[in-house]
Amino acid sequence: MRSSTLFLAVLVLLIQICESSSLQVGPLDDWASMITNAESGSEIHFLAGNYHGDCDVQISKAVTLIGEAGPTHTIIDCRGSARHFNVRMNATLQVDGLTFMNGNSTGADPQDA
Repeated sequence: MRSSTLFLAVLVLLIQICESSSLQVGPLDDWASMITNAESGSEIHFLAGNYHGDCDVQISKAVTLIGEAGPTHTIIDCRGSARHFNVRMNATLQVDGLTFMNGNSTGADPQDA
């Protein structure tokens, strides 16, 4: 009985660990697509560097973004092209260790039109 209880406890712990994934992205990777395609509850770890490319990433789930080298060494720069993120209703975005530069939030959200 005791060994089956321990087995069930370990199984539940493994299921909880597998439910959320941890992904790693580098400056040359398509970081926006990685966020868009991540499972709800995922942590995305950004390596040190400057990130450019597609901005106005639609967040429609729970996602955590972590700058591994801290905000002075991990920068997402939209170069004035768009806002960085558009967090949709019932979504959650947590951020730690990232700097956001040159976002542009002028104009209406195209999904609100």
